[in-house]
Amino acid sequence: MTTTTSLKLPRVAFMGTSGGVSFSRLGFDNALNRIGSNTGNMIFQSATWESIRNPKFLVDFGTNTQWIRENADVLFLPAANQVNPMWDLQDWADFIEAVDLPTIVVGLGAQSTVESSTSIPLKPGTKRFLSVISERSLNIGVRGAFTAEVLSKNGINNSVITGCPSNFTSGNVFGEEIASKLEDVRSGKFSRTCYVAGTMEQETRNVEKMLSRLARSECSDSVFQTNAKILRTIFFKHADEESYDYFKWESAILCPETRTEIYINEVINKGKFYSDARTWIDDAGKYDVVYGMRIHGNIAAIQGGGLGICIAFDSRTLELAQTMGYPYALATDILSLERCRLADLGIITNFSAQEFNSKKLLLKNNLLNIMSSGEIDYLV
Repeated sequence: MTTTTSLKLPRVAFMGTSGGVSFSRLGFDNALNRIGSNTGNMIFQSATWESIRNPKFLVDFGTNTQWIRENADVLFLPAANQVNPMWDLQDWADFIEAVDLPTIVVGLGAQSTVESSTSIPLKPGTKRFLSVISERSLNIGVRGAFTAEVLSKNGINNSVITGCPSNFTSGNVFGEEIASKLEDVRSGKFSRTCYVAGTMEQETRNVEKMLSRLARSECSDSVFQTNAKILRTIFFKHADEESYDYFKWESAILCPETRTEIYINEVINKGKFYSDARTWIDDAGKYDVVYGMRIHGNIAAIQGGGLGICIAFDSRTLELAQTMGYPYALATDILSLERCRLADLGIITNFSAQEFNSKKLLLKNNLLNIMSSGEIDYLV
């Protein structure tokens, strides 16, 4: 952490949100677009925004780049899974190049399957994006060793492993407390439960079906992070024609014995999504256990003082869970269960309190070193 007075600290242009948006004020579509169509982005945006003590202001791709350059000294990018073979980030590269300021990137991750090699075929625009941020950063904070190796194979060798900055939202999270809560789940001592719904991609549907049935059997609340059709239905308490057709398709896969109308009502009555990370974290920590394939929904539970079990199904979720020492179970292990019950999920969950504590300290030091190199006064 720097000791420079706030009057002398570099001014920070922060890409993203401060950790929340107003759907009522911006309108549903604009608000969802503002958070990258995934409410999970708010978790790490909130963590970084609140920790930066420099003079700072929010920017996005619609902000005039010359104005940013004239009013800021540093561009700060809280990243996610941008190292993705399906995306071409030429627009990102052009924007950062046009801003042309020293750039700090933390939380950058690669997306691939669990079994894949680090030789991920990236699109030209994404390779250019990596080159542009590398040129403007002393070090790039990445989610784990897998991402660091992917970057290295693309000629980017100035990465440092930091995990996700949301790991430091709360200073009162310790491995021993997480382990105790996990033992309660293993022995059946739980009542309030929450399911973090994942996606319906082909490779995850069988696992999602088992988790969805588990959620219904436990009467778990459900939190959704993506899929505009689902989020819109929850927000407006009504499924339009397009959303109805989607629910008809999804319910036929997850619970074919249930009429579409009943399935929609269950989503509306038991499902929710958050427009602010702070409220989400506070709520998530009050459950006895949160579970699902969304890593940031489970991070929210951990940082709120509760238990989150991530079902790792790709390199992104597995890398973050292992790097930070968070509780996780492999999706393939879920499929091996004859029937998925919460106690069974607890038993196959990987977690070490000692590793959690030691990894958190190491990652904290790495993160602070990156911030210090960019003269960011960062409080964790």
